[in-house]
Amino acid sequence: MAHKNEIEIKTGYRDELIGSVATLHSRVYSDLVGFGAYFEAMVATNYANFINRLDYGPNQTWYAENDGRIIGSITIDGQTKGDNIGYLRWFIVDPEHQSAGLGGKLMQAAMDFCDEQGFEEVHLDTFAGLDAARKLYERFGFKLIEEELGRNYGEEVLEQKFIRSNLGPA
Repeated sequence: MAHKNEIEIKTGYRDELIGSVATLHSRVYSDLVGFGAYFEAMVATNYANFINRLDYGPNQTWYAENDGRIIGSITIDGQTKGDNIGYLRWFIVDPEHQSAGLGGKLMQAAMDFCDEQGFEEVHLDTFAGLDAARKLYERFGFKLIEEELGRNYGEEVLEQKFIRSNLGPA
């Protein structure tokens, strides 16, 4: 059992995971860029649908827990994109725990999984302005390949697509 204030990274499903991940995304992005109900509903719906297929195919989700509270998450969806492509989704760290290496630990776990799965590429979709996250993506080999204005998050933002190529064992 973890000591109080110890952060643990766990995989798979646990009670309240879907609601906790959706709530964390909603709170962070509402404060940061003003995303509202559309964004929260989108995260909750899509993450719930993913969790229902967590045990199928090359899928995995990780969450960081501190004293029973979810403070971060990251997911690799190995089915949605097809063609031996992993899809990094629902990556978030509570602002109170940012800049302490937690994002890097979550990203390392996810990229290790991608390498074990032998994915040729890993894709991620995000939007401009998340500079700390972008630096982390680039540190793990992601490259920006596309930018365009869009409303996929419910508000107009400069949407970005990143790809990490040439994965797998040497």
